[in-house]
Amino acid sequence: MFRPRILLTIAAALALGFGAKSASADSVLYTLVDSNTPGYTGPYATVNVDRTSTTTATFTFTSLTNGGYTYLFIDGQMLDANLNATTFIVAYNSRLNAQGNAASTGIFSTQGTGNADGFGDFNLRITAGNSSLANASTRVVFTVTKTAGPAWNSVADVLAPNDLGNILAAHVGPWDGVSSGVTGDTMYVDHATITAVPEPSTMAIAGLGALGFAAYGLRRRTAK
Repeated sequence: MFRPRILLTIAAALALGFGAKSASADSVLYTLVDSNTPGYTGPYATVNVDRTSTTTATFTFTSLTNGGYTYLFIDGQMLDANLNATTFIVAYNSRLNAQGNAASTGIFSTQGTGNADGFGDFNLRITAGNSSLANASTRVVFTVTKTAGPAWNSVADVLAPNDLGNILAAHVGPWDGVSSGVTGDTMYVDHATITAVPEPSTMAIAGLGALGFAAYGLRRRTAK
């Protein structure tokens, strides 16, 4: 007879293995660690890319705080991405202002291909108009829908290296949390290091491994 503890172990293993697909998104987290202006401590921002279909992906740019500064997204070419797409549409989902409160996305506009100082050309550039604290953001979420170009069969297909080998950039300004504006030089940041989110197949393998351990434990108990 199965004992309750054995049943719970097997149930947990099955839930991990067969529920993996619904529990895991096709996502990757990038961290922007390089600046074109010396003297400021990074990393400066993270970018989560979540592929939701073969033609859509959601981007979440989040400011980081280091060295006494929060690196606010500001001004023209505020956010940059080099998409693996010929044409695309951008929809702005949400924004947090400098104080971390929900704010209007109406300040944003989408620009075509252009250069982010020192990091090459990007085919998606988002601007906030000016560098005032009112227009600065600590988090921006937007969705890109590809209308022409290669299929995005995995999150690795969403972005492509630009002419200098870069995929993401941001225009940031250091803010001390008190002043009425940025408290130092504005800068562009780039060089995305990757922290991958586990794919469903990886989680399923882990679930099968847990199931194997449960079965082994059951055999040992039965043999006694």
